[in-house]
Amino acid sequence: MDKWLSIKQRGKDLTIFFADNFINRIALYGIGVLGERFLDEIKDTKIEVAYAIDHMAEFKSIEHVTLYGTEMNEYPHVDAVIVTPTQDYWFIVSLLEGKVSAPVLSLEDIVEYCWNIYIK
Repeated sequence: MDKWLSIKQRGKDLTIFFADNFINRIALYGIGVLGERFLDEIKDTKIEVAYAIDHMAEFKSIEHVTLYGTEMNEYPHVDAVIVTPTQDYWFIVSLLEGKVSAPVLSLEDIVEYCWNIYIK
């Protein structure tokens, strides 16, 4: 996540990824430290967080965002699901397979995309 910090130190953010890929309405998987930081970064942007998914949903809450557990059979439509945990990405993708019709993207890939635009 050093790349994310470097992007922020240059006064930039991750929103260019969403604009370039026509993503306006997202779901967020994982409300840990990175999930909260990502939410904080996009809170004053045009990116709408429709809902969040977390395996500990019953013990967490997010202001102004509906939170679902992982046991659901289907999730509402969004433009993309952003996975914030940096470990177990492929397990999470398999967990969401068939439950979401949107692409499942990693926060790490979004940071890499922005890094290549701003820093490289």
